[in-house]
Order: sequence, then structure tokens, then C-alpha cells
Amino acid sequence: MFGYVKPRPGELLVKEYELYKAAYCGLCIEGGRTVSRLTRFLLNDDFVFLCLLRMSVTGVKPSIEKRRCPFKLYKKSVLADNECVTYSCAAFAVLTYEKLLDDIADTKGLKRFLKRMTLPYFKAMSRRASRLYPTLSEIAEKHLKQLSETEGSGDADIDSAARPFAMLVGDFCSDGVEGADKRILYECGYHLGRYIYLIDAFEDCIDDEKKGEYNCLISEFGSAAGVIASSDTIRRTLRDSMNALCRAFALADDSGYSALIYNIARFGSEDAFERVKGKINDRSI
Repeated sequence: MFGYVKPRPGELLVKEYELYKAAYCGLCIEGGRTVSRLTRFLLNDDFVFLCLLRMSVTGVKPSIEKRRCPFKLYKKSVLADNECVTYSCAAFAVLTYEKLLDDIADTKGLKRFLKRMTLPYFKAMSRRASRLYPTLSEIAEKHLKQLSETEGSGDADIDSAARPFAMLVGDFCSDGVEGADKRILYECGYHLGRYIYLIDAFEDCIDDEKKGEYNCLISEFGSAAGVIASSDTIRRTLRDSMNALCRAFALADDSGYSALIYNIARFGSEDAFERVKGKINDRSI
């Protein structure tokens, strides 16, 4: 998960945006305390969204308190520690470590050497997270192995290529939850994972073509230029994923801050696409 999904502040009430910022700060502080100080530098918005999804669907009411920020001289409003916060920090640590392993396998030269130098720190972070939630590493390893095999075949269509990562995020969202809430969270996570995988492929299409690496969108549209020319089609399939997430989330009881979830899923995802499209267009000029 790579930090794509974040809210559109102008469409939120002040209290909703304050909750989001408090949640981000809560994960930063809790991650540094329970997992690794590295999480304070690497944390991204996708895991804040995961935390808010789990809280909302399982009925956890947010509690805000004033705590001193590790990077500031003053106290800030912070989401108080709860199981969803700790779990999201652990999930972030495990997936970040697994992504580093994948990056090391895919890079060469100095970049690979530098990434390998950081490996012991990320491994320690993942181990500490796995002690808190042992199933997370099993989930990540299983689905990332499937993803590697799917991408290695070189001919998977968009949905087949995105499925392993979508299933990984679905399992991350729903692990440890039971009953109807588990089914709702899995569906939300599945469509979130599909969105993240495809928008990341969209952002990387130019680099992947230069390196000769597999990219499901290049496989579908023939080239990076074909991907860029098909941006409206890609926008629609990304929008379909977030609409499916919203339909699944609508089955849960109203948490009182559902508007924040819908804002991120609908408006935030559209803003992320526009940011990525702008970057690609600037590079292709």
C-alpha cells in the first residue's frame, strides 16, 4: 500500500478532517511505540484508511486526546490507542518489509546495495509486528507469492494481475474479525487493494516499459503510450473499484463518521488519479 488514498479536505466537516489528522498522528505515535520508530518516517495514508475502515465497521468509537508529538514541541490531538490502531501499525510494518524484499529482487547495482543495507532494520520491524499479530506475515507471504507467479507469467489480464494484491488487502482488512463484519471488511479491502495495484501500475507504466518489467496495463494496452492514451478507461475501472468498496461499506452500521470513509473512497481516490495522471503527462511531454 503506497499512500494513494487520502481525503479531500474541502468536502469534509472540520470535525471529520480533525479526526483524520488525529488518526494519522495516532498511528505515527503508536507505531513508533509498539513496532518501530521507522513507522514514524514511512507511514502512509492507505493504512490510516485501513484503520478507519476497521474502526467504523467494527463499531469502535474514536477517542481523541492531547499527546506530545515526537517531531513537534507542542501537544496535538491524537486518536487514542485502540486495537485497530495497533493492528494497522503492525500491518504496515509487515507489508513494508515484504515490499522491500520485492524491491531488492527487482533492482540492481547501487540501489539494490543500499536497500540491502536497510534490510535488517525492516526485518526487525516486521518480526516485532508479527509477534503482535502472527497471521499477518503468513497472509502477506502467501498472496505476494501468488502475485509474483502471476506477474512472472507475463500474460495475465488486468483483473487476474490485480487479484492477489486485492486478496492480500482484503485479508489484512478483515483478519481477526468475525461474522458479517469480516465479510464487509474483506470486500472493502479487496476493492481497495485492486484500486491501489492498478493506480500504482498506471503511475509506473513509463518506468516499467523502460526497464522491461511486467505491467498489467502495458500488457493490456500495448505500451506506456497506449496506457496514457487509455487513461479514461483506467479511470473508469478505478472508479468501479471504489464504488464497489462503498457498496460493501454501506452494509455496515452507521459509525457516525461514515462520511469520512465515503469522502476518501470517492473524492480522495479521484484526486489521487488526477495527481498520478498529471505526473505521467509531465514526464511524457
